[in-house]
Amino acid sequence: MTGPGWTDGHIRVLAYSAVAAVTALLGVILIIGPARHAIEKSLQGKAFRTLWMHLAPLGLAAAAMIAVWVLALGGFSIVLQGLRVEPNETTRERPYIGHNILFTRQAFGLDKVEERGFPASEEFNSQLVKANQHLSDNVRLWDWCALKAVHKQFQEIRLYYEFAYVNIDRYTVDGDYRQVMASAREMQLANLPPQSWTFVNRRFK
Repeated sequence: MTGPGWTDGHIRVLAYSAVAAVTALLGVILIIGPARHAIEKSLQGKAFRTLWMHLAPLGLAAAAMIAVWVLALGGFSIVLQGLRVEPNETTRERPYIGHNILFTRQAFGLDKVEERGFPASEEFNSQLVKANQHLSDNVRLWDWCALKAVHKQFQEIRLYYEFAYVNIDRYTVDGDYRQVMASAREMQLANLPPQSWTFVNRRFK
């Protein structure tokens, strides 16, 4: 599923709002801080204390931001996902799954498909076969797994030949467009014995 789920809609949105509020609050504190520190510096005249007073708010602000991000957007969301959503995930995520299906149908234009009913007859006779000869001629009677085994037995010939798979395709044979099974005999040099791994065999032959 693409897009937000229950945890995103109910927890992460609130977490982002909390992060935004904390960020704004820390920004205000940091803005007000320099003015306060300038006054303290003029009154006390202690450089080290002034430097510490300037750096302390920055460190506290960074620590607060990290804590909010880790707790609100990390740990809290993961805990609720595991305890609240996953035990009853189908019910919790149902509206969001529906949104995914709806917009996927719209993206591929499936919401504009027109459904029609075609009457089907259970009658089967020789006239029906003759009228649909192109269909009966393409009924797949061979099993590609068995055909692959036959090819391996009779057509591999050498150690470095191998049939990886059997393709089911369509070709025009004797003027008829029909279904055909085809398999390419491939070279697998890894099947050669170690003594045959010579430069001439691998590069030229």
